[in-house]
Amino acid sequence: MGGITITSPPAVTEMRGADGVAGLVLPIEAYRLDGEQRLTLDRARSILIDDCMRRFGIDRRQPAAATGRAGPEPMSRRYGVTDPAVAARWGYHLAPGEGTVARTKPGAAVPPAEMLVWTGSEDGRPAPAGQPTRTYQGHEVPAGGCAGEAGRKLQLTSPEDIAEHLATSIDFNAFDQARTDHRVRQVFGRWSACMHEQGYNYLDPLTAAAAADLRPATPSTAEKRTATADVACKTRNNVVGVWFSVESAYQTAMIQAHAQDLRAAQQRIEVVVRNAQAVLDRVGG
Repeated sequence: MGGITITSPPAVTEMRGADGVAGLVLPIEAYRLDGEQRLTLDRARSILIDDCMRRFGIDRRQPAAATGRAGPEPMSRRYGVTDPAVAARWGYHLAPGEGTVARTKPGAAVPPAEMLVWTGSEDGRPAPAGQPTRTYQGHEVPAGGCAGEAGRKLQLTSPEDIAEHLATSIDFNAFDQARTDHRVRQVFGRWSACMHEQGYNYLDPLTAAAAADLRPATPSTAEKRTATADVACKTRNNVVGVWFSVESAYQTAMIQAHAQDLRAAQQRIEVVVRNAQAVLDRVGG
């Protein structure tokens, strides 16, 4: 994702110390729905869609949004493996449940007529602009079906309404610029020297992770040893702290350059979440 870059390395006011990523939150996350907000939105949309479908005599309840962990941890594996216990047990493989989203099982296939009420078209695809109003058993189907109606009630009609694309662009571009920043390259050099002392030859943590064979279901002993050394060298040289601090500075600079759009996005998020919470409050959720 291009188009958002910082031409000069931004100043870092404080180089944070960090052994791992627990508790680290990048600046751009303030302009995105967090995990709990996404759960609130998903639950409210399901309730509104169910209510609408029942008006048409269709009782096809949407799967309830998952409870428990709200979603993937934004920092999970961003800087490679950073937890010594995970490295010792799983190497570069993901530990069970790590960085994943709890998902509901898909329901049975939806008949075309019900799909029309649900989404506004028999195949679930967006209807072409200017399409005549559709009906189901003599009743007019809302534009975009019940899903479209739910979005309008929440004042959320598309992901662009909360500038998800802009936030994602900043997320990707700041990461790319930070990993080539001279301060991050310097700490990579110290990490590489530390790894060399233990018999490994990698330029940076990303190349070490990329070299791992993740095809087997479980890691090899060699992989676990490499990952353990990787984490130890990150800790010894404060790789995560430096990398996070520099990346945060790039994100902050990009946020400042797009402040007006992001402020508007933040306000829209607040409105959408407030509307969603009102739906849950109405049904005691």
